[in-house]
Amino acid sequence: MAYKGIIREEGQDPRVQSREFAKAINAILNGNINSTGTVTLTASSTTTVVTNRLIGKDTIMILVPTTATAATAMTKVRQAFTAQFEITLTHDSTADTDRIFKYVLLG
Repeated sequence: MAYKGIIREEGQDPRVQSREFAKAINAILNGNINSTGTVTLTASSTTTVVTNRLIGKDTIMILVPTTATAATAMTKVRQAFTAQFEITLTHDSTADTDRIFKYVLLG
């Protein structure tokens, strides 16, 4: 559940804004921080680009492997901020197409 647009608009009732802030805070407390995703490392390549509007220069991406192949690749994955909204993952080049990770973005 994503909560967008909780900044008060012109003429909006302050009570509505308070409810929206409360919903957003409750969602965060329930673990719904809306900064997660899935990435599959590009086969036969040494880089994979992840694009997400939440990525900035201080963002870190925490990767969690979801397959045995991804777990094996985990130790050789490096990340770098390459542009606004973009992190590039550097990794070994293999033909494997199931190096799948879940991720969370922080920062």
